[in-house]
Amino acid sequence: MKILYFYQHFVLPEKNGITRTYEFAKRLSQFGHEVHLIASDESLSSIKPATYRTQRDGIQIHWLPIPYHNRMSFLRRIRAFTQFIFKALREAWTLPSDVIYVSSPPLTAILPAVFISRLKKIPMVLEVRDLWPELPIAFGALRDPLSIFLARLIERCAYRNSSHVVALSPGIQRAVICRGVNPKHTSMLPNSCDIEFFRNTPKTGFVLPPQISPKDNVVLYPGTLGVANGTSYIVKLAQETLKTTDTIKYLIVGDGKEKQEVLDLARKVGVLNKNLFFLEPVPKQDIPALYFRSQLILNTLVDKRPLWNSSPNKFFDALAASKPVAINFQGWLAELIETHEIGLVMPPDDFEKASAQLIERLSLPLWSEKAGRKAFQVGLKYFDRNQIADNLNRVLLEVVGNKNEHQATLRKVSR
Repeated sequence: MKILYFYQHFVLPEKNGITRTYEFAKRLSQFGHEVHLIASDESLSSIKPATYRTQRDGIQIHWLPIPYHNRMSFLRRIRAFTQFIFKALREAWTLPSDVIYVSSPPLTAILPAVFISRLKKIPMVLEVRDLWPELPIAFGALRDPLSIFLARLIERCAYRNSSHVVALSPGIQRAVICRGVNPKHTSMLPNSCDIEFFRNTPKTGFVLPPQISPKDNVVLYPGTLGVANGTSYIVKLAQETLKTTDTIKYLIVGDGKEKQEVLDLARKVGVLNKNLFFLEPVPKQDIPALYFRSQLILNTLVDKRPLWNSSPNKFFDALAASKPVAINFQGWLAELIETHEIGLVMPPDDFEKASAQLIERLSLPLWSEKAGRKAFQVGLKYFDRNQIADNLNRVLLEVVGNKNEHQATLRKVSR
Protein backbone atom coordinates (compact mmCIF):
# COMPACT_ATOMS: atom_id res chain seq x y z
CA MET A 1 0.00 0.00 0.00
CA LYS A 2 1.28 3.47 -0.91
CA ILE A 3 0.57 6.03 1.83
CA LEU A 4 0.75 9.78 1.25
CA TYR A 5 1.24 11.37 4.69
CA PHE A 6 0.80 15.14 5.25
CA TYR A 7 2.05 16.85 8.41
CA GLN A 8 3.44 20.35 8.26
CA HIS A 9 5.26 20.43 11.62
CA PHE A 10 7.10 17.11 11.31
CA VAL A 11 10.36 16.63 13.27
CA LEU A 12 12.91 13.84 13.51
CA PRO A 13 13.84 12.34 16.92
CA GLU A 14 17.13 14.21 17.21
CA LYS A 15 15.20 17.48 17.10
CA ASN A 16 13.02 18.99 19.79
CA GLY A 17 9.33 18.41 19.20
CA ILE A 18 6.54 15.88 18.96
CA THR A 19 7.58 12.72 17.12
CA ARG A 20 4.21 10.98 16.82
CA THR A 21 4.21 11.34 13.04
CA TYR A 22 7.73 9.96 12.71
CA GLU A 23 6.94 6.99 14.95
CA PHE A 24 3.75 6.11 13.07
CA ALA A 25 5.32 6.60 9.64
CA LYS A 26 8.25 4.40 10.63
CA ARG A 27 5.97 1.63 11.84
CA LEU A 28 3.77 1.86 8.76
CA SER A 29 6.92 1.39 6.69
CA GLN A 30 7.84 -1.62 8.83
CA PHE A 31 4.42 -3.09 8.05
CA GLY A 32 5.57 -3.15 4.42
CA HIS A 33 3.93 0.02 3.12
CA GLU A 34 5.54 2.69 0.96
CA VAL A 35 5.29 5.92 2.96
CA HIS A 36 5.76 9.36 1.42
CA LEU A 37 5.70 12.10 4.05
CA ILE A 38 5.23 15.75 3.05
CA ALA A 39 6.45 18.20 5.69
CA SER A 40 8.03 21.60 6.18
CA ASP A 41 11.70 22.20 6.81
CA GLU A 42 10.92 24.91 9.37
CA SER A 43 14.48 25.92 10.19
CA LEU A 44 14.72 29.68 10.21
CA SER A 45 18.23 29.35 8.79
CA SER A 46 17.34 26.88 6.05
CA ILE A 47 19.33 27.51 2.87
CA LYS A 48 17.54 24.93 0.75
CA PRO A 49 16.20 26.71 -2.35
CA ALA A 50 13.52 24.19 -3.22
CA THR A 51 11.83 20.99 -2.16
CA TYR A 52 14.29 18.22 -1.37
CA ARG A 53 13.97 14.59 -0.31
CA THR A 54 15.57 12.42 2.34
CA GLN A 55 14.99 8.89 3.57
CA ARG A 56 14.80 7.78 7.19
CA ASP A 57 13.77 4.38 8.55
CA GLY A 58 11.94 3.54 5.34
CA ILE A 59 10.12 6.89 5.22
CA GLN A 60 10.45 8.95 2.04
CA ILE A 61 10.43 12.52 3.42
CA HIS A 62 9.62 15.39 1.07
CA TRP A 63 10.86 18.58 2.74
CA LEU A 64 9.33 21.94 1.78
CA PRO A 65 11.64 24.80 2.89
CA ILE A 66 9.11 26.95 4.76
CA PRO A 67 10.59 28.67 7.85
CA TYR A 68 8.24 28.67 10.82
CA HIS A 69 8.28 29.40 14.56
CA ASN A 70 5.41 30.08 16.92
CA ARG A 71 7.07 33.36 17.87
CA MET A 72 6.45 34.66 14.36
CA SER A 73 3.84 37.33 13.82
CA PHE A 74 0.34 36.26 12.85
CA LEU A 75 0.84 37.39 9.26
CA ARG A 76 4.13 35.51 8.87
CA ARG A 77 2.54 32.33 10.19
CA ILE A 78 -0.37 32.73 7.78
CA ARG A 79 2.16 33.12 5.00
CA ALA A 80 3.87 29.86 6.04
CA PHE A 81 0.55 28.01 6.13
CA THR A 82 -0.36 29.34 2.68
CA GLN A 83 3.01 28.36 1.23
CA PHE A 84 2.53 24.84 2.54
CA ILE A 85 -0.81 24.52 0.75
CA PHE A 86 0.63 25.25 -2.69
CA LYS A 87 4.02 23.58 -2.29
CA ALA A 88 2.52 20.44 -0.77
CA LEU A 89 -0.08 20.24 -3.52
CA ARG A 90 2.57 20.52 -6.22
CA GLU A 91 4.78 17.87 -4.59
CA ALA A 92 1.95 15.45 -3.82
CA TRP A 93 0.59 15.57 -7.36
CA THR A 94 3.59 13.62 -8.64
CA LEU A 95 3.38 10.85 -6.04
CA PRO A 96 1.37 7.64 -6.59
CA SER A 97 -0.70 6.66 -3.57
CA ASP A 98 -3.52 4.41 -2.41
CA VAL A 99 -4.54 6.42 0.64
CA ILE A 100 -3.90 9.87 2.13
CA TYR A 101 -3.29 10.42 5.83
CA VAL A 102 -3.30 14.05 6.93
CA SER A 103 -2.72 15.43 10.42
CA SER A 104 -4.19 18.70 11.71
CA PRO A 105 -3.68 21.33 13.08
CA PRO A 106 -2.80 23.47 11.29
CA LEU A 107 -6.20 23.40 9.69
CA THR A 108 -4.86 24.71 6.39
CA ALA A 109 -2.62 21.64 5.97
CA ILE A 110 -5.78 19.67 5.21
CA LEU A 111 -6.45 21.57 1.97
CA PRO A 112 -3.75 20.03 -0.26
CA ALA A 113 -4.77 16.59 1.01
CA VAL A 114 -8.42 17.28 0.15
CA PHE A 115 -7.50 18.52 -3.33
CA ILE A 116 -5.36 15.45 -4.08
CA SER A 117 -8.05 13.15 -2.67
CA ARG A 118 -10.71 14.70 -4.91
CA LEU A 119 -8.64 15.06 -8.06
CA LYS A 120 -7.08 11.60 -7.93
CA LYS A 121 -10.07 9.88 -6.28
CA ILE A 122 -7.92 8.61 -3.40
CA PRO A 123 -9.52 8.03 0.03
CA MET A 124 -8.38 10.38 2.80
CA VAL A 125 -8.03 9.72 6.52
CA LEU A 126 -7.97 12.79 8.75
CA GLU A 127 -6.14 12.89 12.08
CA VAL A 128 -7.49 15.53 14.48
CA ARG A 129 -4.97 16.46 17.16
CA ASP A 130 -6.90 19.45 18.51
CA LEU A 131 -10.33 20.83 17.78
CA TRP A 132 -9.89 23.68 15.35
CA PRO A 133 -11.20 26.29 14.96
CA GLU A 134 -12.60 26.04 18.51
CA LEU A 135 -9.22 26.60 20.16
CA PRO A 136 -8.10 29.70 18.21
CA ILE A 137 -11.58 31.15 18.67
CA ALA A 138 -11.41 30.49 22.44
CA PHE A 139 -8.01 32.22 22.63
CA GLY A 140 -9.03 35.15 20.47
CA ALA A 141 -6.65 34.29 17.60
CA LEU A 142 -9.67 34.20 15.30
CA ARG A 143 -11.97 37.13 15.99
CA ASP A 144 -13.48 38.60 12.89
CA PRO A 145 -16.51 36.85 11.37
CA LEU A 146 -14.83 36.27 8.01
CA SER A 147 -11.86 34.38 9.52
CA ILE A 148 -14.15 32.26 11.65
CA PHE A 149 -16.40 31.53 8.68
CA LEU A 150 -13.45 30.45 6.50
CA ALA A 151 -12.00 28.27 9.27
CA ARG A 152 -15.31 26.51 9.81
CA LEU A 153 -15.67 26.10 6.06
CA ILE A 154 -12.29 24.31 5.89
CA GLU A 155 -13.31 22.16 8.86
CA ARG A 156 -16.56 21.09 7.18
CA CYS A 157 -14.71 20.44 3.93
CA ALA A 158 -12.22 18.21 5.75
CA TYR A 159 -14.88 16.10 7.48
CA ARG A 160 -17.04 15.74 4.37
CA ASN A 161 -14.09 14.52 2.31
CA SER A 162 -12.71 12.09 4.89
CA SER A 163 -13.33 8.39 4.65
CA HIS A 164 -12.29 8.04 8.29
CA VAL A 165 -11.41 10.43 11.12
CA VAL A 166 -8.79 9.61 13.77
CA ALA A 167 -9.26 11.52 17.04
CA LEU A 168 -6.61 11.88 19.72
CA SER A 169 -9.00 11.85 22.67
CA PRO A 170 -12.53 10.70 23.52
CA GLY A 171 -13.72 14.31 23.67
CA ILE A 172 -12.39 15.06 20.19
CA GLN A 173 -14.04 11.91 18.87
CA ARG A 174 -17.41 12.95 20.37
CA ALA A 175 -17.06 16.42 18.87
CA VAL A 176 -16.28 14.96 15.44
CA ILE A 177 -19.38 12.76 15.62
CA CYS A 178 -21.47 15.78 16.66
CA ARG A 179 -20.31 17.48 13.47
CA GLY A 180 -21.99 14.77 11.43
CA VAL A 181 -19.27 12.17 10.92
CA ASN A 182 -20.59 8.60 11.07
CA PRO A 183 -19.38 7.06 14.39
CA LYS A 184 -18.40 3.91 12.47
CA HIS A 185 -15.96 6.03 10.49
CA THR A 186 -14.11 7.38 13.54
CA SER A 187 -11.38 5.95 15.77
CA MET A 188 -9.79 7.17 18.98
CA LEU A 189 -6.02 6.74 18.64
CA PRO A 190 -4.42 8.93 21.32
CA ASN A 191 -0.82 9.90 21.78
CA SER A 192 1.02 6.84 22.96
CA CYS A 193 3.78 5.38 25.09
CA ASP A 194 7.01 4.34 23.44
CA ILE A 195 7.78 1.64 26.00
CA GLU A 196 10.78 0.28 24.10
CA PHE A 197 12.36 3.72 23.74
CA PHE A 198 12.26 4.48 27.46
CA ARG A 199 13.34 0.95 28.32
CA ASN A 200 16.36 0.86 25.99
CA THR A 201 17.65 4.46 25.98
CA PRO A 202 20.40 5.34 28.53
CA LYS A 203 19.03 7.06 31.61
CA THR A 204 22.22 8.79 32.72
CA GLY A 205 24.35 11.63 31.48
CA PHE A 206 21.87 14.50 31.69
CA VAL A 207 23.23 17.32 33.86
CA LEU A 208 20.79 19.28 36.02
CA PRO A 209 21.45 22.79 37.33
CA PRO A 210 23.98 22.64 40.23
CA GLN A 211 21.43 24.13 42.65
CA ILE A 212 19.43 20.88 42.45
CA SER A 213 20.91 18.37 44.88
CA PRO A 214 20.49 14.57 44.69
CA LYS A 215 18.13 14.75 47.68
CA ASP A 216 15.74 17.21 46.06
CA ASN A 217 12.43 16.16 44.52
CA VAL A 218 12.29 17.32 40.90
CA VAL A 219 8.95 18.32 39.35
CA LEU A 220 9.50 18.42 35.60
CA TYR A 221 7.64 20.33 32.90
CA PRO A 222 9.06 19.27 29.50
CA GLY A 223 7.42 21.03 26.61
CA THR A 224 6.21 24.14 24.86
CA LEU A 225 5.75 27.44 26.66
CA GLY A 226 2.90 28.64 24.47
CA VAL A 227 -0.27 30.61 25.10
CA ALA A 228 -2.36 27.48 25.68
CA ASN A 229 0.14 25.85 28.03
CA GLY A 230 -0.31 28.34 30.84
CA THR A 231 3.17 27.80 32.28
CA SER A 232 2.90 30.91 34.47
CA TYR A 233 0.94 28.49 36.69
CA ILE A 234 4.24 26.75 37.48
CA VAL A 235 5.79 30.03 38.64
CA LYS A 236 2.93 30.69 41.06
CA LEU A 237 3.03 27.08 42.23
CA ALA A 238 6.77 27.36 42.88
CA GLN A 239 6.22 30.61 44.77
CA GLU A 240 3.68 28.97 47.05
CA THR A 241 5.78 25.83 47.53
CA LEU A 242 8.84 27.85 48.57
CA LYS A 243 6.91 29.13 51.59
CA THR A 244 6.91 25.58 52.98
CA THR A 245 9.94 23.76 51.59
CA ASP A 246 13.02 24.32 49.46
CA THR A 247 13.57 20.61 48.71
CA ILE A 248 11.09 20.55 45.82
CA LYS A 249 12.62 21.95 42.64
CA TYR A 250 10.61 22.82 39.54
CA LEU A 251 12.33 22.38 36.19
CA ILE A 252 10.95 23.77 32.91
CA VAL A 253 12.63 22.36 29.80
CA GLY A 254 11.40 23.93 26.60
CA ASP A 255 10.80 27.03 24.55
CA GLY A 256 7.87 28.96 23.15
CA LYS A 257 6.16 32.26 22.64
CA GLU A 258 5.49 32.84 26.37
CA LYS A 259 8.96 31.88 27.65
CA GLN A 260 10.28 35.39 28.26
CA GLU A 261 7.07 36.39 30.01
CA VAL A 262 7.28 33.35 32.30
CA LEU A 263 10.97 34.03 33.01
CA ASP A 264 10.20 37.63 33.90
CA LEU A 265 7.44 36.55 36.26
CA ALA A 266 9.72 33.99 37.95
CA ARG A 267 12.35 36.67 38.44
CA LYS A 268 9.77 39.12 39.79
CA VAL A 269 8.35 36.78 42.45
CA GLY A 270 11.79 35.58 43.52
CA VAL A 271 11.75 31.91 42.54
CA LEU A 272 14.06 31.96 39.51
CA ASN A 273 17.10 29.75 40.18
CA LYS A 274 15.90 29.14 43.73
CA ASN A 275 13.26 26.46 43.30
CA LEU A 276 12.39 27.07 39.65
CA PHE A 277 14.88 26.48 36.85
CA PHE A 278 14.76 26.78 33.06
CA LEU A 279 16.64 24.71 30.50
CA GLU A 280 16.66 24.86 26.72
CA PRO A 281 14.79 22.16 24.77
CA VAL A 282 16.54 18.79 24.58
CA PRO A 283 16.52 16.19 21.78
CA LYS A 284 14.32 13.14 22.14
CA GLN A 285 17.20 10.83 23.07
CA ASP A 286 17.91 12.86 26.23
CA ILE A 287 14.32 12.71 27.47
CA PRO A 288 14.58 9.34 29.34
CA ALA A 289 17.50 10.58 31.49
CA LEU A 290 15.57 13.76 32.26
CA TYR A 291 12.45 11.83 33.26
CA PHE A 292 14.46 9.29 35.25
CA ARG A 293 15.79 12.03 37.57
CA SER A 294 12.32 13.51 38.15
CA GLN A 295 9.80 12.47 40.78
CA LEU A 296 6.75 14.00 39.08
CA ILE A 297 5.90 15.13 35.54
CA LEU A 298 3.81 18.28 35.30
CA ASN A 299 1.29 19.11 32.56
CA THR A 300 -0.33 22.55 32.67
CA LEU A 301 -2.95 24.20 30.47
CA VAL A 302 -4.85 27.46 30.51
CA ASP A 303 -8.21 26.98 32.23
CA LYS A 304 -10.38 26.75 29.13
CA ARG A 305 -12.79 23.88 28.60
CA PRO A 306 -11.88 23.18 24.92
CA LEU A 307 -8.39 22.24 26.11
CA TRP A 308 -9.74 19.42 28.29
CA ASN A 309 -9.82 17.25 25.15
CA SER A 310 -6.05 17.54 24.67
CA SER A 311 -3.69 14.58 24.42
CA PRO A 312 -0.28 16.00 25.48
CA ASN A 313 2.68 13.91 24.47
CA LYS A 314 4.51 14.57 27.75
CA PHE A 315 1.70 12.83 29.66
CA PHE A 316 2.23 9.58 27.77
CA ASP A 317 6.01 9.85 27.98
CA ALA A 318 5.56 9.97 31.76
CA LEU A 319 3.61 6.70 31.69
CA ALA A 320 6.30 5.06 29.55
CA ALA A 321 8.97 6.33 31.98
CA SER A 322 7.08 4.99 35.04
CA LYS A 323 6.53 8.46 36.46
CA PRO A 324 3.37 9.90 38.09
CA VAL A 325 1.70 12.89 36.44
CA ALA A 326 0.24 16.11 37.82
CA ILE A 327 -2.20 18.22 35.80
CA ASN A 328 -4.23 21.37 36.49
CA PHE A 329 -7.25 20.72 34.27
CA GLN A 330 -10.24 18.44 34.05
CA GLY A 331 -11.32 16.04 31.33
CA TRP A 332 -10.44 12.53 30.28
CA LEU A 333 -6.85 12.64 31.56
CA ALA A 334 -8.03 13.80 34.98
CA GLU A 335 -10.42 10.84 35.10
CA LEU A 336 -7.59 8.53 34.09
CA ILE A 337 -5.31 9.85 36.85
CA GLU A 338 -7.93 9.55 39.57
CA THR A 339 -9.27 6.17 38.46
CA HIS A 340 -5.84 4.53 38.34
CA GLU A 341 -4.14 6.59 41.09
CA ILE A 342 -1.22 7.59 38.88
CA GLY A 343 -0.74 11.20 39.98
CA LEU A 344 -2.76 14.18 41.09
CA VAL A 345 -5.24 16.66 39.66
CA MET A 346 -4.61 20.16 40.98
CA PRO A 347 -7.02 23.11 40.98
CA PRO A 348 -6.37 25.63 38.18
CA ASP A 349 -6.61 28.73 40.37
CA ASP A 350 -5.92 27.75 44.00
CA PHE A 351 -2.12 27.67 44.27
CA GLU A 352 -2.09 27.19 48.03
CA LYS A 353 -4.19 24.04 47.72
CA ALA A 354 -2.24 22.81 44.69
CA SER A 355 1.07 23.30 46.47
CA ALA A 356 -0.21 21.51 49.58
CA GLN A 357 -1.33 18.55 47.44
CA LEU A 358 2.02 18.31 45.75
CA ILE A 359 4.07 18.67 48.94
CA GLU A 360 1.95 16.03 50.71
CA ARG A 361 2.36 13.46 47.93
CA LEU A 362 6.08 13.96 47.52
CA SER A 363 6.62 13.73 51.27
CA LEU A 364 5.08 10.25 51.37
CA PRO A 365 7.77 7.53 51.33
CA LEU A 366 7.92 5.76 47.96
CA TRP A 367 4.75 7.50 46.67
CA SER A 368 6.44 8.51 43.43
CA GLU A 369 7.70 4.98 42.81
CA LYS A 370 4.37 3.31 43.58
CA ALA A 371 2.32 5.74 41.49
CA GLY A 372 4.93 5.48 38.75
CA ARG A 373 4.60 1.70 38.60
CA LYS A 374 0.84 2.07 38.23
CA ALA A 375 1.38 4.69 35.53
CA PHE A 376 3.56 2.28 33.58
CA GLN A 377 0.93 -0.44 33.75
CA VAL A 378 -1.71 1.98 32.45
CA GLY A 379 0.59 2.98 29.60
CA LEU A 380 1.38 -0.63 28.74
CA LYS A 381 -2.25 -1.74 28.82
CA TYR A 382 -3.98 1.15 27.04
CA PHE A 383 -1.42 3.31 25.21
CA ASP A 384 1.40 1.14 23.88
CA ARG A 385 2.65 2.80 20.69
CA ASN A 386 3.07 -0.45 18.78
CA GLN A 387 -0.54 -1.40 19.44
CA ILE A 388 -1.88 2.02 18.47
CA ALA A 389 0.21 1.98 15.28
CA ASP A 390 -1.25 -1.46 14.53
CA ASN A 391 -4.75 -0.02 14.99
CA LEU A 392 -3.91 2.80 12.58
CA ASN A 393 -2.65 0.28 10.06
CA ARG A 394 -5.99 -1.56 10.26
CA VAL A 395 -7.87 1.72 9.69
CA LEU A 396 -5.85 2.50 6.56
CA LEU A 397 -6.21 -1.01 5.17
CA GLU A 398 -9.94 -0.93 5.76
CA VAL A 399 -10.27 2.46 4.07
CA VAL A 400 -8.34 1.27 1.02
CA GLY A 401 -10.47 -1.87 0.95
CA ASN A 402 -13.59 0.32 0.88
CA LYS A 403 -12.28 2.59 -1.91
CA ASN A 404 -15.37 2.11 -4.06
CA GLU A 405 -17.55 3.30 -1.20
CA HIS A 406 -15.29 6.36 -0.83
CA GLN A 407 -15.63 7.26 -4.51
CA ALA A 408 -19.40 6.99 -4.26
CA THR A 409 -19.27 9.37 -1.28
CA LEU A 410 -17.22 11.88 -3.27
CA ARG A 411 -19.72 11.81 -6.13
CA LYS A 412 -22.53 12.42 -3.64
CA VAL A 413 -20.68 15.35 -2.02
CA SER A 414 -19.97 16.97 -5.39
CA ARG A 415 -23.64 17.10 -6.34
